Amino acid sequence: MALLLKAINSSDTIIMFSSGDLNFPQDSGVIQIDSEIITYTTVYMGTMYGCTRGAQSTTPASHTIVSPILLINFFSGVSTNGGGTTQFNYRKPSLSWINTTQATIETGLDGISGNGIAIFPDGTKRTDSTPGHIILDVTQTAVLSGMAQSGLQTGTVTANTTYAVYAVKVQSNSTDFILVADTLLPLQANFSTINTNFGLNSWVYLGMIRAGDNDVLSTELIRFTQTGAMTVLLNNGTGGARGIFLATDPSTTDLLYTATYGTGATDLPPNIQIFLIGFRASGNSSINLYTDTQNISLLATNGGATPVRMFIYSGVVTNIELVRSSAANATITLAGWIDPILSNGVNASL
Repeated sequence: MALLLKAINSSDTIIMFSSGDLNFPQDSGVIQIDSEIITYTTVYMGTMYGCTRGAQSTTPASHTIVSPILLINFFSGVSTNGGGTTQFNYRKPSLSWINTTQATIETGLDGISGNGIAIFPDGTKRTDSTPGHIILDVTQTAVLSGMAQSGLQTGTVTANTTYAVYAVKVQSNSTDFILVADTLLPLQANFSTINTNFGLNSWVYLGMIRAGDNDVLSTELIRFTQTGAMTVLLNNGTGGARGIFLATDPSTTDLLYTATYGTGATDLPPNIQIFLIGFRASGNSSINLYTDTQNISLLATNGGATPVRMFIYSGVVTNIELVRSSAANATITLAGWIDPILSNGVNASL
């Protein structure tokens, strides 16, 4: 993950950054900081030059030091879909929450209100404004042809489950697409099955949604915001804790979450390695993070209230331990994530 090394105002055209493990294109590229999209003309020695602020109708803004910098998937080129030739600029659309059963995609990226756009691995571009196509309803099953509709890949929504969301070509025409929620995450081991279900070069991954928070919500979609590759969960759980409840205990001083990976109630998604971890505790407390390579003492709090804190960690998590000075309510949550697939191409490597 890249971070701002120096705060910028709304008119700065030079941006200094720490790239971490993210490689920015040297000649030109598109980034996102908070909700602003910025283009640049060149990168040299940790600095972006020739920055154009407020691209794609976003608003230029000031950004604080260590703000995350996301590499945005813009594609500039020519589409010959449907026999014509169309010039386009494209950014993969973000997902957004509508209500406890519905989510949708960002529209208007082509300048036309209500238009959803998806570009697939074969380079074809599809534009759709039909509500039943660009609004994902998890109370129904997806239909890929004929009277197509968005929905679950199969069955009914499962409580406390994470779903990947894919834009999928409608099979009965060459113009439309729908949104499909599936427990098959965009991992190499699943690509063969996803290709069988949706068709080769007929799907593109857009992000993840979550049904149930393992606390007060069961099958309801957790309210969220997605900006570029970052998703933050906005539910209001017990004690004000946000996110998916990984571990909770009202009585012990040492709360331990042993990480499991998958789409279930207390799983971490295996396609994610940058996690926004939340915790709630009273009294003096500290967080110990155990990874595949090291143990880290991350954070300490003081006070008698029940503060809610969050931190970001990049890596393979094995255990998270919340140590408290007194036995009182404690919670560890997955409050969000940064999705590397959304920063690196149309799909993960097929």
